[in-house]
Amino acid sequence: MRLRTFENAFHSTDKVQGYTHDFYKYPARFSPNFARFMLDSLTEPGDYVLDPFMGGGTTIIEAAVSGRHAIGTDVNELARFVTRVKTTPLSEDDISEIRSWAQDVRFATKENKATQLVQIPIRNMPVAAYSFFDTAIKLAGHLRFPRRRLFARCALLRIGQWALDVRSSTPQIAQLCDELEKKVEAMLKGLSDMVSAARTNGVYKNKVTASRQLFGCSASASLLRRALSRRNVRPKLVLTSPPYPGVHVLYHRWQVLGRRETPAPYWIADVRDGRGASYYTMGGRSTLGVNNYFTELSATFNNLKHIISPDARVVQLVSFSDANRHLPRYLEAMSMAGFEETSAENIDSRQVRLVPNRKWYNQRRLENDAGREVLLIHRPIN
Repeated sequence: MRLRTFENAFHSTDKVQGYTHDFYKYPARFSPNFARFMLDSLTEPGDYVLDPFMGGGTTIIEAAVSGRHAIGTDVNELARFVTRVKTTPLSEDDISEIRSWAQDVRFATKENKATQLVQIPIRNMPVAAYSFFDTAIKLAGHLRFPRRRLFARCALLRIGQWALDVRSSTPQIAQLCDELEKKVEAMLKGLSDMVSAARTNGVYKNKVTASRQLFGCSASASLLRRALSRRNVRPKLVLTSPPYPGVHVLYHRWQVLGRRETPAPYWIADVRDGRGASYYTMGGRSTLGVNNYFTELSATFNNLKHIISPDARVVQLVSFSDANRHLPRYLEAMSMAGFEETSAENIDSRQVRLVPNRKWYNQRRLENDAGREVLLIHRPIN
């Protein structure tokens, strides 16, 4: 029965949705069904779970909902922003003011003189879109509490991704207003569903944020090790999907109007930017970049070995641009960091799944290593 359940979770082709998972479509997300299964199989309520490459926060959300303590870290400030909003419940007063804000945006943009704007401070940002987001961001700044302002910016981030990323044309301002009100309602419902599910598992609304810790740093940083050591925290499970060696993924930019890159996500979220693509993937696609990737990977897990429980399991979903070359190097890097490959709950390592609907895949997906993910399971060598 468990094997069949694992197969369903591992090979799930369902869209990443439910709870707050679709607040923002962070690249290379894995299925909440898979995260849920591994959490239920390898941990107990009250255990600590770590995602050292948390991205859009799938592991963090599922861990918090299921009564585990979640720890997430990422070098991308956008990842920390998104995960923070996804795991921050709102009060009824919060919800009322956010709804009023979305309506105010519509009224404020009716008299917008977008065509009179000459210079746009955000590179490759369409004029009408900039005018809409600039107005909405300024109105969000008047919201009373930080959690409300952050939620509003996250709603705008979701709208921006819908309106701009990999789009050949930009919706009109009236369409953006319609979509904003629609997305705000959908996000509020998702947040309510998450809070209800957490309560079912004994985690009450006022305890959800306390059940997770989010760090904006590399998992190889001594900061993470010191912070968790001070709290005497020893994660029982590492559940993650790290950057993919040699695979081009834009974690930090949207592509607009013919694949021109814009840093708009960071402006909308009001978080720190300023790094190139290779920084967020631990290396580029060049030989040097791939070498840097495996050096950083080994340093990361060497650091984690001193953080996690001696009987912990490390579960990863990884894709490769060239599996024949890169998988052996990946396993070697894990070995150098002090880990050995193993199984968990009768689940074997190195199982492979096809991943649907990832935009960097070509049409010949079956012949493309980047269209597959490999399940890797390790344990620390004591």
